[in-house]
Amino acid sequence: MREKTADFGALGDIYAGLGENDIFHRTVVSPQDKLLMRIPAVLGAGHTGVLYQEAVEAALQDGLSAVAAEDLIIHLASYVGLARAFDAMAVLHTVLRARGRADGIGTSRSALASMPLADRFEQGIAQYAQLDGPRAQAQLAYYSDLSAEYYRHVMGMFGCTFGRESFTVREREIATVAVLSAMGTAHRQLAFHSRVALEQGVSREALAEVLLYVQLYAGLPAANNAAAIMLDVVTGSGFAPLPRTG
Repeated sequence: MREKTADFGALGDIYAGLGENDIFHRTVVSPQDKLLMRIPAVLGAGHTGVLYQEAVEAALQDGLSAVAAEDLIIHLASYVGLARAFDAMAVLHTVLRARGRADGIGTSRSALASMPLADRFEQGIAQYAQLDGPRAQAQLAYYSDLSAEYYRHVMGMFGCTFGRESFTVREREIATVAVLSAMGTAHRQLAFHSRVALEQGVSREALAEVLLYVQLYAGLPAANNAAAIMLDVVTGSGFAPLPRTG
């Protein structure tokens, strides 16, 4: 890491010190969970440059397969958008070529994407039911007051992105909590997915570990806001406005 950040002066020193010494070698969670926190935190911060490339290289070095790496980006596409996901995929492919693994490029596939919207919608609802079936139907009714088609397209995309076979629902929820925390703009969604993550077996300690990656890549405001939302969830108080400080 230090070789890659040497040209950044003190900023590189700070990143190498905080990441290498304080965060990346912690043993609170498994290496698999770490990469599910690190890559989404970088993408959630809006970054597909040198720090994202480094995170991808580290994940591949730790055993992440090419198809799983693609599946992770595809999962995150629902949250960061296709524009950022395409940029992220291009960097992944550059890394794979550099590592002599070009045969792993484009190995993920989606049979659902070419299906009619009605079929993709049903798949999306089925995927969402793994998290909270009644909420999916409630949201369908809610958004229908604005548009009869909007939520069908939302669930149609969700059906294509959420059910990737490389990861369990628990693992997907870790990645989702990390990306939403780093984005800093999805408080209600973060509250929902933090609760689902706990229900799927993610520990409170693991939720707290997510915050370390968020503060490193997305900054302290994003991490502090996410921490307040998570605290509401784990204490059972529900999502509440953040307290005024200062």
